[in-house]
Amino acid sequence: MSNVFPTYQFFDQIIQLQTTHQPSLQLFDAMYQHFQVAIPIDKPLHIYQIQSYPEPCLITPTHRYVVKHTDLLPAIAHGVILRQTLAQIRSHLLCHAAALSFNNQGYIIVADSGCGKTTLSLALVKQGFKLLSDEMAALSLHTGELSPYPRCLWVRTGTKAIFQQYQWEYPPHRIVSDSRKRQALQLSAELLGHACFPSYLIVLQADIADKPRCCYVTLLDLPPLLFKALQCVTGFIAVTYKDTTQLPVLQVEESCLQTIYDYCDHYNVLILNVEQEGVAPTCYQQSPVLQKLSKLTGAMALLRAFLGGQHSVLVQNHPIQLLMPLSQFLTDTHCYQLQVGQLDNMVEIIHDLPNLSATTRRPLPTN
Repeated sequence: MSNVFPTYQFFDQIIQLQTTHQPSLQLFDAMYQHFQVAIPIDKPLHIYQIQSYPEPCLITPTHRYVVKHTDLLPAIAHGVILRQTLAQIRSHLLCHAAALSFNNQGYIIVADSGCGKTTLSLALVKQGFKLLSDEMAALSLHTGELSPYPRCLWVRTGTKAIFQQYQWEYPPHRIVSDSRKRQALQLSAELLGHACFPSYLIVLQADIADKPRCCYVTLLDLPPLLFKALQCVTGFIAVTYKDTTQLPVLQVEESCLQTIYDYCDHYNVLILNVEQEGVAPTCYQQSPVLQKLSKLTGAMALLRAFLGGQHSVLVQNHPIQLLMPLSQFLTDTHCYQLQVGQLDNMVEIIHDLPNLSATTRRPLPTN
């Protein structure tokens, strides 16, 4: 019977969804169709069960999560399964970054959520780059290469508005999901890249606003002890409740996100979604500025973007232990900081990096 259930491989981890819940199956199929594999014979298989009857719940290898709102079951299941799977990956260092290739050279673009990784990635693909991922740079600990992570792209409405300013169309794609705030796009197969060694690391830097960026963290519930703890966190602003589901939404400053994650983990409260304020449209009206970065600064940027979290099997005592392997990945990598600006100019700057790296006649300032 198990062979009717979809099976997915995320690097060295293989999971199977044992469910007949169609919305959950449709979500995973839309997002991870390129990850589907046959059931392995000689490799461990991690089973996740999603049930809608007699009560909506997700059953993982270690927990059973009851979901009060049936319509949230797919999103909650996806979030839990992905976080647990990423934390178990040993074969790759995973960083929150876009990854692309051009002429078999790898490009890593590091930026916070909402700072333009997907927008810039789509613009680069229009200019001949191949996409490995718009959200994850997966560095193989065995080969040193960037590995593809061909999940669909979640594109904000702001990206469409910026493309319209240039009278650009998205690269060839199909829409796999559509909502008021975002579209999920699956790019055509010929636009997806293959494994390659990283040659360039670009850290996107948006203008620092007069006030800190706000983030909105949606929780499954908010126990009194957690709420009491959060009120003592510097950067915690307020809690509101969504009209339709009455789910708690924390409004916090970006600087305290990791503390929020730690408290939620301590009190075993699921985080359903994190939304960060996007780059102001005016950022794309200024001239982008490129600066050279030291390899240590580049490695620190990747470390801050590490996706595995404190529960990652790669973290034994403290994430700082990952700084050395990250630095080794950058041995032959040129590191830069790019101030967000006019999209066409950013694309031109990145496209011309090989020429810039090959000459020392006009050295850039170092940050």
